[in-house]
Amino acid sequence: MKEVESISDAHDILKTYRDNYWHGERPHNVGDPFKQAEESDKFNVAIFCSASTRNEALVCETENLSYDLAMDNFGLMYGAGKKHMMGAVFDGAKRAKVEGGKDDIYLAGSSTTDIQQVEVGDGEQVEAFTAELFQMGDYFHAKDIYQRMDYMIKGSDAFAIMPGGAGTVQELAALLMLKSEDAPSMRDKPIVVYNKPIAEESEHGFYDTVLKLIPEKDFEALGIKVVTDAKDLKLAFDEAREWAKEQHPSTDGVQSWAHQRLEEPVGQTIH
Repeated sequence: MKEVESISDAHDILKTYRDNYWHGERPHNVGDPFKQAEESDKFNVAIFCSASTRNEALVCETENLSYDLAMDNFGLMYGAGKKHMMGAVFDGAKRAKVEGGKDDIYLAGSSTTDIQQVEVGDGEQVEAFTAELFQMGDYFHAKDIYQRMDYMIKGSDAFAIMPGGAGTVQELAALLMLKSEDAPSMRDKPIVVYNKPIAEESEHGFYDTVLKLIPEKDFEALGIKVVTDAKDLKLAFDEAREWAKEQHPSTDGVQSWAHQRLEEPVGQTIH
């Protein structure tokens, strides 16, 4: 494992890994991810989180965030998992529909065949779960984890980074890399990092080490907001939506793929 001292070093290492993996290949576009999104004018929030974390408090906080956002007419994007924190995103949106009476829920998920086998189950379970997703929004099947991230990035207007593992850190790194390159797919899209204290009354947060790689002066320029209390997550996205409305009044703040036709094809942002 390589140690890095700055976000610039991490950026260079990720580019090297990316180039070594792809050898110049580009993933193909699966279906038409624009179709369902065009029917929604919601401000979409992508929730990046773990599908394996069993921490009950984190699962509950993730479900509550999903529920609160769905009830307040936000759209949701996530990794189409059914277990633990990722499953809590689905459960929160479903609760808003069933218990909250929200008939216009928009929840979209994206995943790959291999990941679904781990995070959902066998073929019949995947088929049943995907059908449930279609009832609340859409499912975008991805060729690999890079295209999965790509769909979530282009289909969202803001991002929640919940405590997670290596995959969640990789997703945060991808967002920061695109921000630093001023990529159209990340322009004017806020990032909210939930830096949950690692223990009750602790001064140390889950993402302290990662956040130290980013110069403090760059937080505002990169659109990063850090919160340490789950109760502040929803407020952070209320503020993000209002800020986006000021920046893009003609689309009511929405910059996801339904309203911003990007020059690069879907599936090529992070390659």
